[in-house]
Amino acid sequence: NIGGIYLKERDERRIWVHQLNLAITIVLVVLIIAPLLFKNGLAGSFVYIIAGCSVILLSSINYILKISDYLKGFIFAILPALVVVALFYLDGYAVNKHYMLFISLVMAAMYFNKKLIIVYVSIMSICYITLYVTAPVKFLGENANFPIFLTVYAIMAGCLYMLYRLVK
Repeated sequence: NIGGIYLKERDERRIWVHQLNLAITIVLVVLIIAPLLFKNGLAGSFVYIIAGCSVILLSSINYILKISDYLKGFIFAILPALVVVALFYLDGYAVNKHYMLFISLVMAAMYFNKKLIIVYVSIMSICYITLYVTAPVKFLGENANFPIFLTVYAIMAGCLYMLYRLVK
C-alpha cells in the first residue's frame, strides 16, 4: 500500500527528529555545563550539574511518552530555551547563550508544523521581552539598548517567520 508506506516514512522521520532533538538537548547541556565547570569547579557547579541532569531526564521522559509528536517537539524545543533564559538571569550575558536559543528555535522548526512554530515564537517573544525589560545587561551585555534589542528580536522572529513560510 503506497499510502501506508508514506505514513510509515513520516512516522520514521518524526522518530528520527525526536532522537535528534534528544541528542541536541544532551549536547546543549554539556555545552552549558562544561564552561561552568572550568570557571567554578565541581563544587561550584553542582547546582548546574543537577539542573542539567534534570533537563536530560525530562527530555528522556518526553522522548518515551506516548503524546502527540508536535507536543513532544514543543517540549524538546522549549526545555533548553527556558534553561538558557534562566541562565541569562543567573550568569549574565554570553553570546553562546544566544546561539543556544537559536538552536532551540531550529529544534521547534524541524517538525514542520505551523502551530508549533506559532506557539514557540509566542512564548519566546514573551521571554525575550521579559529578559530585556527585567535584565537588559544580562541579556544583551554592556551595550544593552533598545536598538540592539530590536535587532536581536528581529533576527529571532525573522528566522522563525522564514521557517514558518517554509512550512506553509
